[in-house]
Amino acid sequence: VSGFRSNQRYDNNRLGATVGGPIIKDKLFYFGSYEYSPLGQASNPGQPVTVPTAAGISALGSVAGVNKTNLGVFSKYVPTASTATGSVVVNGVTVPTGPLSFASANFNNAYHAIIAIDYNISNKDQLRGRWVYDHSGGIDPNANLPVFYEPNPDLNQSVSVSEFHNFSPTLENELRVAYRRNNQKISAGDFQFPGLDVFPNVSFDDLGLQLGPDPNTPTGSIANVSSLQENITKTWGQHTFKAGYEITDVILSGFFIQRARGDYDYTSLQQFLLDQQPTGTAF
Repeated sequence: VSGFRSNQRYDNNRLGATVGGPIIKDKLFYFGSYEYSPLGQASNPGQPVTVPTAAGISALGSVAGVNKTNLGVFSKYVPTASTATGSVVVNGVTVPTGPLSFASANFNNAYHAIIAIDYNISNKDQLRGRWVYDHSGGIDPNANLPVFYEPNPDLNQSVSVSEFHNFSPTLENELRVAYRRNNQKISAGDFQFPGLDVFPNVSFDDLGLQLGPDPNTPTGSIANVSSLQENITKTWGQHTFKAGYEITDVILSGFFIQRARGDYDYTSLQQFLLDQQPTGTAF
């Protein structure tokens, strides 16, 4: 890729530990496991992006008719190109532009934990409890510019309690109660666009640039799953028979309205800076 002279970052590590043993001899046991797996890498633009150079931004400040609010937002969030390879015209003034090359951070930190408790009530009954934790904490790199990247957390937790009863050496019953919760959400950040309550999706056809957070944010979901399960297992000679039932209750809530923050697709940078009605390809 033009502009890169060394290998981009890619680090993937796994760290963890386990511990277990008896709490009460032959009766009560515990086990715990924890793992941390960080992944660090680089993210590049999905398509070529063209932006004004520093000299171009400076020239825009003196162009007649330029909306100062729009120019201020553009200058605040859009980096400048280091080299001019082309130009755009804004109200008769030629503005030098060039490619924007960058390798921004893109990471995901995964956390996994398990806690298990086993209790031998008697020779015929055993009680087992499990808690499982999975948390993925990364970022959403789907915005065009790294300044608009937002956290992308995904949290899963589940807990279950099982009771095993041996009616005989060949007949066993398991009763299990479980609960699982998933929580995932990506916000649109707290970026400010003067005069608006949210930062919209702003696109420039002549630059190939999208200004603003991930166009599909905010989005997310919360899932709560409760279940009751019973299984009975019968061994008969060389054959094993299993039967049971499961009752599941799912409560799912989600929020996603595509392009909820509004789309403003401009044919050119000039159209945006002169605060004209957008007439880009999306319209």
